[in-house]
Amino acid sequence: MMARANKDFERSLAQYVKKVDKVGTKGIRKVALTASKLLMTKSPVDEGVFRANWQVGVNTINRSVDMEAGGNQSKFSVDSSTLSRHNSVIGSVDIGDSVNISNSMPYAMRLEHGWSDQAPAGMVTVTLIEIKNELDRQNKKV
Repeated sequence: MMARANKDFERSLAQYVKKVDKVGTKGIRKVALTASKLLMTKSPVDEGVFRANWQVGVNTINRSVDMEAGGNQSKFSVDSSTLSRHNSVIGSVDIGDSVNISNSMPYAMRLEHGWSDQAPAGMVTVTLIEIKNELDRQNKKV
């Protein structure tokens, strides 16, 4: 299911970028920031370490892990320092760049595949579907 969601997302994103070439950089940044926020808010929280370890890489995968990140977060909050870090990296994105949002915590795959009652459908697949649907709506407007 995730591979199909990935392909559908890539296709919708490519259509979106093609249609809004003049504002493509701004559009890509908006999509990336929206995706990072969605991934964080959909992430299950015990102490917040997993949620705070979403990383953004531009044209690369950022595999860093910070075991001290997060602190005690509620399941409704997003770590402001993580969001600030994402804003900074995503702000450097240009049209044609690849934005990779990843989480290298050792239990990330288990969480994505239903290990937590807080996120039984995972985070990445659900986020990709939501972003794809939004891109499809935006493509109809352009």
